[in-house]
Amino acid sequence: MSAEAISNLGIGLQRVGAGELRDYLQLQGEVMLDPVRVALVPARLSGVVDSIAVSVGDAVKPGDELAMVSSKELSDAIMAYVKTEWAFRHSMHVLERETTLREKDINSEEQLMEAEHEYHAAEGDHSVALQHLHLLGYTEAQLHRYLERPDLQDLTVFTVRAPIAGFVLDRNLERGAAVEPGRELFRIADLSHLTVQFKIPLRHLRSVQAGMTVQVFSEALEMRSGAEVVRIVNQVDPASRTVSAKATLPNLDLRWSPGMPARIDIAGVAVPVDCVVPLAAVHEWNGDEAVFVRVAGDSFALRPVKIGARDATQAEVLSGLEPTEEIATTNSFLLLAEWENQTTEE
Repeated sequence: MSAEAISNLGIGLQRVGAGELRDYLQLQGEVMLDPVRVALVPARLSGVVDSIAVSVGDAVKPGDELAMVSSKELSDAIMAYVKTEWAFRHSMHVLERETTLREKDINSEEQLMEAEHEYHAAEGDHSVALQHLHLLGYTEAQLHRYLERPDLQDLTVFTVRAPIAGFVLDRNLERGAAVEPGRELFRIADLSHLTVQFKIPLRHLRSVQAGMTVQVFSEALEMRSGAEVVRIVNQVDPASRTVSAKATLPNLDLRWSPGMPARIDIAGVAVPVDCVVPLAAVHEWNGDEAVFVRVAGDSFALRPVKIGARDATQAEVLSGLEPTEEIATTNSFLLLAEWENQTTEE
Protein backbone atom coordinates (compact mmCIF):
# COMPACT_ATOMS: atom_id res chain seq x y z
CA MET A 1 0.00 0.00 0.00
CA SER A 2 1.46 3.31 -1.06
CA ALA A 3 2.03 6.23 1.29
CA GLU A 4 -0.65 8.15 -0.64
CA ALA A 5 -3.16 5.36 -0.17
CA ILE A 6 -2.38 5.20 3.55
CA SER A 7 -2.97 8.94 3.81
CA ASN A 8 -6.16 8.88 1.76
CA LEU A 9 -7.63 6.10 3.90
CA GLY A 10 -6.78 7.96 7.09
CA ILE A 11 -4.79 5.09 8.54
CA GLY A 12 -2.88 6.25 11.60
CA LEU A 13 0.64 5.02 12.36
CA GLN A 14 2.33 4.82 15.74
CA ARG A 15 5.65 3.51 17.00
CA VAL A 16 5.49 0.94 19.76
CA GLY A 17 6.78 2.09 23.15
CA ALA A 18 6.19 2.29 26.88
CA GLY A 19 3.17 4.08 28.28
CA GLU A 20 0.58 4.17 31.05
CA LEU A 21 -2.78 2.51 31.55
CA ARG A 22 -5.51 4.21 33.54
CA ASP A 23 -8.88 2.67 34.33
CA TYR A 24 -11.97 4.82 34.08
CA LEU A 25 -14.54 3.15 36.28
CA GLN A 26 -18.20 3.74 36.99
CA LEU A 27 -19.28 1.88 40.12
CA GLN A 28 -22.51 1.84 42.06
CA GLY A 29 -22.56 2.81 45.73
CA GLU A 30 -24.64 4.27 48.52
CA VAL A 31 -24.36 7.43 50.59
CA MET A 32 -24.25 6.60 54.29
CA LEU A 33 -23.72 8.23 57.67
CA ASP A 34 -20.16 8.59 58.88
CA PRO A 35 -20.17 6.37 62.01
CA VAL A 36 -17.68 8.63 63.84
CA ARG A 37 -20.12 11.54 63.43
CA VAL A 38 -23.09 9.77 65.02
CA ALA A 39 -23.93 10.06 68.73
CA LEU A 40 -26.37 7.89 70.65
CA VAL A 41 -27.97 9.63 73.63
CA PRO A 42 -28.95 7.05 76.28
CA ALA A 43 -30.85 7.43 79.52
CA ARG A 44 -28.24 7.68 82.28
CA LEU A 45 -30.65 7.03 85.16
CA SER A 46 -34.16 5.76 85.77
CA GLY A 47 -37.07 8.17 85.77
CA VAL A 48 -40.12 9.51 83.96
CA VAL A 49 -40.03 11.79 80.91
CA ASP A 50 -41.42 15.22 81.84
CA SER A 51 -40.93 17.04 78.54
CA ILE A 52 -39.37 16.67 75.10
CA ALA A 53 -37.78 19.67 73.41
CA VAL A 54 -36.92 18.33 69.94
CA SER A 55 -38.37 16.28 67.11
CA VAL A 56 -36.84 14.15 64.38
CA GLY A 57 -35.14 16.40 61.83
CA ASP A 58 -34.40 19.25 64.23
CA ALA A 59 -30.92 20.79 64.23
CA VAL A 60 -29.17 20.90 67.60
CA LYS A 61 -25.95 22.29 69.05
CA PRO A 62 -23.80 20.77 71.82
CA GLY A 63 -25.51 21.31 75.14
CA ASP A 64 -28.99 21.97 73.71
CA GLU A 65 -31.85 20.60 75.80
CA LEU A 66 -33.39 17.44 74.31
CA ALA A 67 -35.67 16.30 77.13
CA MET A 68 -36.23 16.53 80.89
CA VAL A 69 -36.56 13.48 83.12
CA SER A 70 -37.79 13.37 86.72
CA SER A 71 -35.72 10.92 88.72
CA LYS A 72 -35.62 9.90 92.38
CA GLU A 73 -32.28 8.28 91.56
CA LEU A 74 -30.92 11.75 90.75
CA SER A 75 -32.09 13.25 94.05
CA ASP A 76 -30.57 10.31 95.94
CA ALA A 77 -27.25 10.85 94.13
CA ILE A 78 -27.23 14.59 94.86
CA MET A 79 -28.08 14.13 98.52
CA ALA A 80 -25.37 11.45 98.78
CA TYR A 81 -22.92 13.96 97.34
CA VAL A 82 -24.05 16.68 99.77
CA LYS A 83 -23.59 14.28 102.69
CA THR A 84 -20.11 13.20 101.60
CA GLU A 85 -19.07 16.79 100.86
CA TRP A 86 -19.91 17.91 104.40
CA ALA A 87 -18.27 14.81 105.85
CA PHE A 88 -15.16 15.45 103.76
CA ARG A 89 -14.97 19.08 104.91
CA HIS A 90 -15.44 18.03 108.53
CA SER A 91 -12.72 15.37 108.31
CA MET A 92 -10.37 17.94 106.76
CA HIS A 93 -11.01 20.35 109.63
CA VAL A 94 -10.46 17.59 112.20
CA LEU A 95 -7.22 16.51 110.54
CA GLU A 96 -5.92 20.10 110.52
CA ARG A 97 -6.79 20.47 114.22
CA GLU A 98 -5.21 17.15 115.22
CA THR A 99 -2.09 17.96 113.21
CA THR A 100 -1.73 21.30 115.02
CA LEU A 101 -2.28 19.67 118.43
CA ARG A 102 0.26 16.97 117.65
CA GLU A 103 2.84 19.57 116.72
CA LYS A 104 2.31 21.07 120.19
CA ASP A 105 2.48 17.60 121.76
CA ILE A 106 -1.02 18.01 123.17
CA ASN A 107 -2.62 14.92 121.61
CA SER A 108 -1.34 11.42 120.89
CA GLU A 109 0.04 9.86 117.70
CA GLU A 110 -2.94 7.49 117.71
CA GLN A 111 -5.41 10.41 117.65
CA LEU A 112 -3.62 11.93 114.65
CA MET A 113 -3.61 8.61 112.81
CA GLU A 114 -7.32 8.15 113.48
CA ALA A 115 -8.00 11.63 112.05
CA GLU A 116 -5.93 10.81 108.96
CA HIS A 117 -7.84 7.55 108.51
CA GLU A 118 -11.21 9.32 108.75
CA TYR A 119 -10.02 11.97 106.30
CA HIS A 120 -8.98 9.44 103.65
CA ALA A 121 -12.21 7.46 104.09
CA ALA A 122 -14.28 10.63 103.67
CA GLU A 123 -12.18 11.61 100.66
CA GLY A 124 -12.91 8.25 99.00
CA ASP A 125 -16.65 8.48 99.66
CA HIS A 126 -16.69 12.03 98.30
CA SER A 127 -14.84 11.00 95.14
CA VAL A 128 -17.27 8.13 94.45
CA ALA A 129 -20.33 10.38 94.88
CA LEU A 130 -18.78 13.08 92.70
CA GLN A 131 -17.80 10.67 89.91
CA HIS A 132 -21.36 9.36 89.72
CA LEU A 133 -22.66 12.87 89.11
CA HIS A 134 -19.81 13.70 86.72
CA LEU A 135 -21.12 10.90 84.49
CA LEU A 136 -24.46 12.69 84.45
CA GLY A 137 -22.81 15.91 83.26
CA TYR A 138 -22.60 17.81 86.55
CA THR A 139 -19.52 19.79 87.56
CA GLU A 140 -18.42 20.24 91.17
CA ALA A 141 -19.14 23.95 90.90
CA GLN A 142 -22.75 23.20 89.89
CA LEU A 143 -23.15 20.78 92.78
CA HIS A 144 -21.96 23.26 95.40
CA ARG A 145 -25.20 25.21 95.02
CA TYR A 146 -26.99 22.32 96.72
CA LEU A 147 -24.86 22.57 99.87
CA GLU A 148 -26.43 25.54 101.65
CA ARG A 149 -30.17 24.95 101.10
CA PRO A 150 -30.80 21.73 99.19
CA ASP A 151 -34.45 21.98 100.23
CA LEU A 152 -34.84 25.00 97.94
CA GLN A 153 -33.47 23.19 94.87
CA ASP A 154 -35.28 20.80 92.53
CA LEU A 155 -33.20 17.69 93.01
CA THR A 156 -35.24 15.37 90.79
CA VAL A 157 -35.13 16.99 87.33
CA PHE A 158 -32.40 15.85 84.98
CA THR A 159 -31.88 17.59 81.63
CA VAL A 160 -30.87 15.40 78.70
CA ARG A 161 -28.56 17.45 76.45
CA ALA A 162 -27.14 17.07 72.94
CA PRO A 163 -23.52 15.84 72.99
CA ILE A 164 -22.71 17.02 69.44
CA ALA A 165 -23.96 19.40 66.77
CA GLY A 166 -26.11 17.79 64.12
CA PHE A 167 -29.62 16.66 63.35
CA VAL A 168 -31.96 14.45 65.37
CA LEU A 169 -32.40 11.22 63.40
CA ASP A 170 -34.31 9.13 65.96
CA ARG A 171 -36.41 9.92 69.02
CA ASN A 172 -37.34 6.91 71.12
CA LEU A 173 -39.37 8.34 73.99
CA GLU A 174 -42.74 9.87 74.77
CA ARG A 175 -43.85 12.25 77.48
CA GLY A 176 -44.80 10.33 80.61
CA ALA A 177 -42.83 7.24 79.61
CA ALA A 178 -40.61 5.49 82.14
CA VAL A 179 -36.97 5.11 81.14
CA GLU A 180 -34.15 2.97 82.50
CA PRO A 181 -30.37 3.47 82.34
CA GLY A 182 -28.91 2.48 78.99
CA ARG A 183 -32.08 2.93 76.96
CA GLU A 184 -31.40 4.87 73.75
CA LEU A 185 -33.43 8.09 73.78
CA PHE A 186 -32.07 9.97 70.76
CA ARG A 187 -29.71 9.45 67.83
CA ILE A 188 -27.96 12.55 66.50
CA ALA A 189 -25.75 12.76 63.42
CA ASP A 190 -23.45 15.42 62.02
CA LEU A 191 -24.41 15.49 58.33
CA SER A 192 -21.68 17.93 57.26
CA HIS A 193 -19.61 14.93 56.13
CA LEU A 194 -21.03 11.62 54.93
CA THR A 195 -19.45 8.48 53.53
CA VAL A 196 -19.95 6.64 50.26
CA GLN A 197 -19.68 2.86 50.34
CA PHE A 198 -18.89 1.00 47.12
CA LYS A 199 -17.26 -2.19 45.85
CA ILE A 200 -14.24 -2.42 43.56
CA PRO A 201 -13.96 -5.37 41.15
CA LEU A 202 -10.79 -7.29 41.87
CA ARG A 203 -9.43 -6.76 38.34
CA HIS A 204 -9.53 -2.97 38.88
CA LEU A 205 -8.13 -2.97 42.41
CA ARG A 206 -4.70 -1.65 41.46
CA SER A 207 -6.32 1.42 39.89
CA VAL A 208 -7.87 2.70 43.15
CA GLN A 209 -5.86 3.92 46.12
CA ALA A 210 -6.63 5.52 49.46
CA GLY A 211 -6.22 9.29 49.27
CA MET A 212 -7.36 9.66 45.66
CA THR A 213 -10.37 11.79 44.72
CA VAL A 214 -13.41 10.25 43.06
CA GLN A 215 -16.57 11.86 41.72
CA VAL A 216 -19.91 10.98 43.31
CA PHE A 217 -22.91 11.45 41.03
CA SER A 218 -26.64 11.31 41.79
CA GLU A 219 -28.58 10.49 38.65
CA ALA A 220 -31.91 11.26 40.33
CA LEU A 221 -30.89 14.79 41.39
CA GLU A 222 -28.27 15.34 38.66
CA MET A 223 -25.62 16.58 41.07
CA ARG A 224 -21.97 15.74 41.49
CA SER A 225 -19.41 16.14 44.31
CA GLY A 226 -15.84 15.12 44.92
CA ALA A 227 -15.03 12.55 47.61
CA GLU A 228 -11.75 11.22 49.02
CA VAL A 229 -11.16 7.48 49.25
CA VAL A 230 -10.26 6.85 52.89
CA ARG A 231 -10.38 3.08 53.18
CA ILE A 232 -10.06 0.00 51.00
CA VAL A 233 -10.78 -3.18 52.94
CA ASN A 234 -8.02 -5.75 52.59
CA GLN A 235 -10.44 -8.65 52.10
CA VAL A 236 -12.01 -10.06 48.95
CA ASP A 237 -15.66 -11.10 48.81
CA PRO A 238 -15.35 -14.56 47.21
CA ALA A 239 -18.89 -14.45 45.83
CA SER A 240 -18.62 -11.15 43.94
CA ARG A 241 -14.82 -10.96 43.55
CA THR A 242 -14.88 -7.41 44.91
CA VAL A 243 -13.40 -5.48 47.82
CA SER A 244 -15.28 -2.86 49.84
CA ALA A 245 -14.18 0.76 49.82
CA LYS A 246 -15.28 3.95 51.54
CA ALA A 247 -14.91 7.60 50.56
CA THR A 248 -15.58 10.73 52.65
CA LEU A 249 -18.16 13.04 51.06
CA PRO A 250 -18.22 16.72 52.17
CA ASN A 251 -21.82 17.84 52.63
CA LEU A 252 -21.69 21.34 54.10
CA ASP A 253 -24.64 22.44 51.94
CA LEU A 254 -26.63 19.35 53.06
CA ARG A 255 -27.51 18.39 49.48
CA TRP A 256 -26.70 14.73 50.07
CA SER A 257 -28.73 12.48 52.36
CA PRO A 258 -27.94 9.08 53.87
CA GLY A 259 -29.47 6.24 51.89
CA MET A 260 -29.16 7.93 48.49
CA PRO A 261 -27.88 5.68 45.68
CA ALA A 262 -24.88 7.12 43.88
CA ARG A 263 -22.57 6.42 40.97
CA ILE A 264 -18.86 6.66 41.68
CA ASP A 265 -16.77 7.82 38.73
CA ILE A 266 -13.11 6.95 39.12
CA ALA A 267 -10.15 7.99 37.00
CA GLY A 268 -7.82 5.29 38.23
CA VAL A 269 -4.16 5.48 39.15
CA ALA A 270 -1.81 5.52 36.14
CA VAL A 271 0.05 2.21 35.89
CA PRO A 272 3.27 2.23 33.79
CA VAL A 273 3.73 -0.62 31.28
CA ASP A 274 6.64 -1.48 28.96
CA CYS A 275 4.64 -1.76 25.76
CA VAL A 276 1.28 -0.16 25.05
CA VAL A 277 -0.86 0.14 21.90
CA PRO A 278 -4.21 1.81 21.18
CA LEU A 279 -7.23 -0.50 21.35
CA ALA A 280 -8.05 0.61 17.81
CA ALA A 281 -4.93 -1.24 16.66
CA VAL A 282 -5.97 -4.59 18.16
CA HIS A 283 -8.03 -7.02 16.05
CA GLU A 284 -9.30 -10.56 16.46
CA TRP A 285 -7.99 -13.02 13.87
CA ASN A 286 -8.53 -16.77 13.97
CA GLY A 287 -9.24 -16.68 17.70
CA ASP A 288 -6.16 -14.64 18.51
CA GLU A 289 -5.51 -10.94 19.02
CA ALA A 290 -3.28 -9.30 16.44
CA VAL A 291 -2.03 -5.93 15.19
CA PHE A 292 -0.86 -4.72 11.79
CA VAL A 293 2.88 -4.09 11.80
CA ARG A 294 4.48 -2.00 9.08
CA VAL A 295 7.16 -4.05 7.40
CA ALA A 296 9.30 -3.36 4.29
CA GLY A 297 8.24 -0.18 2.53
CA ASP A 298 4.53 0.44 2.80
CA SER A 299 3.52 -3.14 3.45
CA PHE A 300 1.73 -4.38 6.58
CA ALA A 301 1.69 -7.78 8.22
CA LEU A 302 -0.94 -9.02 10.67
CA ARG A 303 1.00 -10.29 13.67
CA PRO A 304 -0.45 -12.16 16.67
CA VAL A 305 0.25 -10.52 20.04
CA LYS A 306 -0.43 -11.39 23.66
CA ILE A 307 -2.52 -8.67 25.32
CA GLY A 308 -2.36 -8.01 29.07
CA ALA A 309 -4.17 -5.30 30.99
CA ARG A 310 -6.21 -2.67 29.19
CA ASP A 311 -8.08 0.51 29.96
CA ALA A 312 -10.71 2.43 28.02
CA THR A 313 -8.37 3.36 25.12
CA GLN A 314 -5.16 1.33 25.35
CA ALA A 315 -3.84 -2.19 25.89
CA GLU A 316 -0.65 -3.63 27.28
CA VAL A 317 1.26 -5.92 24.91
CA LEU A 318 3.07 -8.69 26.76
CA SER A 319 4.70 -10.29 23.69
CA GLY A 320 4.69 -10.15 19.89
CA LEU A 321 6.06 -6.64 19.34
CA GLU A 322 9.48 -5.05 19.58
CA PRO A 323 10.14 -1.49 20.75
CA THR A 324 10.13 1.13 17.98
CA GLU A 325 8.17 -1.08 15.54
CA GLU A 326 5.48 0.86 13.72
CA ILE A 327 1.86 -0.29 13.80
CA ALA A 328 -1.41 0.79 12.19
CA THR A 329 -3.88 2.38 14.60
CA THR A 330 -6.72 4.62 13.41
CA ASN A 331 -8.84 3.02 10.64
CA SER A 332 -6.70 -0.11 10.74
CA PHE A 333 -9.91 -2.07 10.31
CA LEU A 334 -9.60 -1.15 6.61
CA LEU A 335 -6.37 -3.11 6.52
CA LEU A 336 -8.16 -6.01 8.20
CA ALA A 337 -10.84 -5.99 5.50
CA GLU A 338 -8.17 -6.01 2.77
CA TRP A 339 -6.28 -8.78 4.60
CA GLU A 340 -9.41 -10.90 4.78
CA ASN A 341 -10.03 -10.39 1.02
CA GLN A 342 -6.51 -11.44 0.15
CA THR A 343 -6.72 -14.47 2.42
CA THR A 344 -10.00 -15.53 0.82
CA GLU A 345 -8.59 -15.17 -2.68
CA GLU A 346 -5.61 -17.32 -1.74
